[in-house]
Amino acid sequence: RGYILPEYFRGIITPKSDIFSLGVVILEVITGHRNYPYDIRRSSEDFIKSELQKWRTALQEEPTMKSVDKDCKQIKRCIQIGLICVNLDRTKRPTMKEIINMLQGV
Repeated sequence: RGYILPEYFRGIITPKSDIFSLGVVILEVITGHRNYPYDIRRSSEDFIKSELQKWRTALQEEPTMKSVDKDCKQIKRCIQIGLICVNLDRTKRPTMKEIINMLQGV
């Protein structure tokens, strides 16, 4: 998918144009992969579970980590935000203000 929002190719630019790219960046940071490896055939829930399990395992192996559950909750919220941001339907993407509110709720 990359960083260019799908509707760009049709010449449609909206105030939410950068939200798609932000979602891609969030998911790349979480997954550690460029062009995050999200398989459209997998449900969002399966994707979240899979990525959380990877993070939980990595965090538990880190001797300085004490609050794995809290960290995993924050990671889960970031994945959810990233997935909402890359929604192909631009009307379902959040505004920047909504993203900030979601992040503050973490």
